[in-house]
Amino acid sequence: MNIGVLTSNCLGGAGIAARRIHGALLSVGEGSWLYYKFGSGTDIFASTQIDTDGVHFDLLDRYAYEFDRSNRPSGGAILSLPYPPIDNHFIDIYMREREILNMNWVSGLMSPENMAYAVSQGKRLVWTLHDENPFTAVCHYRDGCLGYMDGCQACPQVAAENRGLVRSMFDAKLKMYPKEMTIVAPSRWLADEAAASMLLSGRRVEVIPNAVNTALFDPNLRVEARRRLGIAEGDRVVLCGAVTFSERRKGWDYLKTALESLHAIPAIGPLIAEDKIKLLSFGEVPEDGMPFPHIALGSSDDAKYIAGAYAAADVAVIPSLEDNLPNTMLEALSCGTPVVGFAAGGMPDTIKDGVTGYVVEKKDVLSLAARIADTLLGAIDRGACRAYAEERFSYKRLGEAYRELFSDILKTPQHIKQFGFPSVSREGRAVFSGPYEEIIDSQHLLSIYNKSTIPALVSLIKRQGDIKVIMYGVQCANIEKRQVLAEVIGGIAYYIDNDASLQGAMEDGVEIKPPEALLAEKRGGFVVLVWDAEPLPVVSELVSLGVSENDIIVCS
Repeated sequence: MNIGVLTSNCLGGAGIAARRIHGALLSVGEGSWLYYKFGSGTDIFASTQIDTDGVHFDLLDRYAYEFDRSNRPSGGAILSLPYPPIDNHFIDIYMREREILNMNWVSGLMSPENMAYAVSQGKRLVWTLHDENPFTAVCHYRDGCLGYMDGCQACPQVAAENRGLVRSMFDAKLKMYPKEMTIVAPSRWLADEAAASMLLSGRRVEVIPNAVNTALFDPNLRVEARRRLGIAEGDRVVLCGAVTFSERRKGWDYLKTALESLHAIPAIGPLIAEDKIKLLSFGEVPEDGMPFPHIALGSSDDAKYIAGAYAAADVAVIPSLEDNLPNTMLEALSCGTPVVGFAAGGMPDTIKDGVTGYVVEKKDVLSLAARIADTLLGAIDRGACRAYAEERFSYKRLGEAYRELFSDILKTPQHIKQFGFPSVSREGRAVFSGPYEEIIDSQHLLSIYNKSTIPALVSLIKRQGDIKVIMYGVQCANIEKRQVLAEVIGGIAYYIDNDASLQGAMEDGVEIKPPEALLAEKRGGFVVLVWDAEPLPVVSELVSLGVSENDIIVCS
């Protein structure tokens, strides 16, 4: 198979998960290529950084970044806009040979319009979810909000003056998401959320857990890592980590309270008094009021260094209130370190209670403290954690699961031919696909066709200069559809057909001219839109009038 794995950023949790899918596919002999927009991926085999290289993208990328910073409430999860996307010609150029595009976190890389275009070009889309953003307007985690069920009408996570933009983002997703798109969720929780959502319901949803590099995250790093970190023999180490605990959903306040509660547990209190309990952290962790000595590792891109931290710990605590399938959980287990956390997201799917760690009810800090204590005192076998990770989260298992899914998808015909969008290559060529009746009869209905498809094409044409558009075989007898074409296309479009819509088109104000008149005015090229007829008659007529075939772009 020929697979493209896409991620906006090759760093961060979702980027790492995407890189692991890519590596897993390669490990089972499949042809995979990783595409990303941000991050440093020079060490990634078979990868391409899509360089947008222009002020247009730089400005919009900065706007999207500032949208998050200026709207996110204190403690809220990050916000992402699906724009600015790559141009469709990146799909044509870089991804031409790919049969399947496995999207991961693609905000700012693949817009809903890009997705529709990719499907129109015969690509099969498989979207691996890493949070809730694909089925909300802008937020990555909903914090209990149910707006995603009714169109994000009054988003509580953005300022009131920006809620119109939020609704527009939701509408764009609703209208443009292809129906023939498969959803993969690493956890059952996220799969259920996606299947019930307004934006992704009705699509195939599969659960495939993430993987971890078991060769890199190795229990044998333990002795050297503890020596390097200054952890004495007999010390018990609690590990926690997140890019930032400033997000309320990460549960820092609950973790801190649970750690403080360890003082009251008879078997742990004396160890704390003797400074035998240490807190080891990576990422952004608050420093104030630590209940016992704290070793802060900060942020690091050195995976082996982080792996050593996991191996050095006696328990990894993940107090998230909302999460998918944290990489930290899999990495800890692969290093033989048990995990304790709340019953949130993919935690109950993954932790075998009493075997690889413990799961407690969300916000129950006393139970969380008790289970941390049990684990520090050796209640969980480290060897069982490692064996479990090797069995369930290896690259081989992940690669085989995706290979089986992709093979099944490729066997299934795409019955609905989605509409596409104009795509401008560096040579200025255009492609537009999707028979008119299939567009109108599709689940997207007329409103999508009205508001998005034609304006996108018109915008393309205007950018290319004085190019004439010929509508051929429209069969547009329906007055509503006719008026849409007249209003949106206006004076730059010309019909040369004898169907029943001609009279109505003229009544609606669309100018009609024969090819000879168009040729006399020609300073650019011709775009021939063909929906209900063969393009050969109009192309032959233009060629017979002296138009070069190189100046004719047939869009069918």
